[in-house]
Amino acid sequence: MSAPGRLARLADLAYRRRGRVLLAWVVATAVVVGVAPRLAGEFSSEFATAGSESKAAADLIAERFPGTSGDTIEVVWQARAGVRTPAVRARVGRFLARGRRLEGIAAAQPPRVSRDGTIALTRLELDRRALDVPAETARRLIGLAETASGQGLRIELGGPPIRNAQEGGSPEIVGLIAAVIILLLAFGSVVAVGLPIAIGLFGLGLSVLLIGVLAALIDVPGFATAIAGVVGIGVGIDYTLLILTRFRAALATGKKTRTAVTEAIATAGRSVLVAGTTVVISFLGLSCSASPSFTASRSP
Repeated sequence: MSAPGRLARLADLAYRRRGRVLLAWVVATAVVVGVAPRLAGEFSSEFATAGSESKAAADLIAERFPGTSGDTIEVVWQARAGVRTPAVRARVGRFLARGRRLEGIAAAQPPRVSRDGTIALTRLELDRRALDVPAETARRLIGLAETASGQGLRIELGGPPIRNAQEGGSPEIVGLIAAVIILLLAFGSVVAVGLPIAIGLFGLGLSVLLIGVLAALIDVPGFATAIAGVVGIGVGIDYTLLILTRFRAALATGKKTRTAVTEAIATAGRSVLVAGTTVVISFLGLSCSASPSFTASRSP
């Protein structure tokens, strides 16, 4: 008796031709891995809401103060002997001079000193938006601050480039580790955990590569891969578990593997198809928002 429904017929075909289906996926993955990096574009990081006061201020800064973006890196130093002592001023001066030679840094503003004379603050002006400053610049600046500190002097840095350089692991890795722990506690089997994790990693890898290709066609924010990764891991593991649980339940009733596969796809697979489509529609709904952060379009 043939399996009813399109999903069931598709599952039955995939089971009967599982070797060819697996080979087709391997070939498709190899093509994407080999071609996508060559077609990938640059991610966009310039987003501003049209008509907002922040956008007007940014335009005014670009017009009246060419060579600076208005974004800065804060430099704070503390010296018990006083920040105005010749030795401290010389060490901080050397640090700022080296910092100004790094890519993305324009100049240093005049320092401001606290009333007791032990703490001072200056800002390194950036010649581009903070999100466009290379991560290497922030890392080297942190290294210079650590080298200059010591012997009664302490230099600390702040600002978006510094935070980006100091932030921990990516959200995708954190989410994946959390998912592995939860699945191990729920199933108590490495084999049962392996399939959902493998599917999640597979989807994550392809999505990151294809988002890079999309960036060559339209403006895509730099945080798109992180969002896609977290969502992809979540729904990928969730949907895989739904189908896997239905498949194992069918096997437990004595059904053959082929029948269990078609039954799982025909039932749980339909739920996955509806739920996944709903997620896609929900994200597409963000395109109706006026905020460029959601529509991934640069302001003119």
